[in-house]
Amino acid sequence: MNDCEDIFDFYNVDSALYTNLNSPSYCEGVIESYNKSIPTFLIPESSICTYWAIEKNGIKIVENDLDIAPLEFHERTSGFNYTTILRVKNDYKLDFDSLQTVDSTWIELDDFEFAAMLMDCFDFVKNEAGRTSVFLNEAKVLKTDFDNLRGTEFTNKRTKERFTYEVMTAGIELSEVDLENGIVYLEFHFENYRNPNNVCLLRYTGYTVPIKVKKAP
Repeated sequence: MNDCEDIFDFYNVDSALYTNLNSPSYCEGVIESYNKSIPTFLIPESSICTYWAIEKNGIKIVENDLDIAPLEFHERTSGFNYTTILRVKNDYKLDFDSLQTVDSTWIELDDFEFAAMLMDCFDFVKNEAGRTSVFLNEAKVLKTDFDNLRGTEFTNKRTKERFTYEVMTAGIELSEVDLENGIVYLEFHFENYRNPNNVCLLRYTGYTVPIKVKKAP
């Protein structure tokens, strides 16, 4: 849909608000937001928990700086965000303001806390070739504050190899350097993690967990 009045009509917007459509920039934001495949909200900055609370409900956050932006950009952003709120209310049957309210059940982890929680969730085995592999033990993850880690990806900081969750739970073979050093540094990435248990995690920075190599049975 590429007509602002049609979009407002579709969502039964209060007629008093139609005057906002007199601004071409505002109208441009309305159309752009309506046609986004994923409802998207533009904000100057989000806390770790607010980001996860909103995106967990299928709404994408894009951070942008409005401090020195021209008036037209402010108007476009206003139209964009208002239309996103309309979409969330009507299509998802959710109140946008309530999505930003994070209660005490949410857990926020810094780097040290994250590493301490997960460094013991890995086990070591000998693979068919007799080499040592490390794998993520899902049963041990269940005992942490995470319900699961499906969707997480991992990077071996030493080799720069990246692994999916499925590969990590099946096991990755360690290099001779990893074995000689006696420790593996794994970086966790959460771009595709759905966060079922309300854990607040850093958005752009992966968490590095040092995993001590243990003798494989």
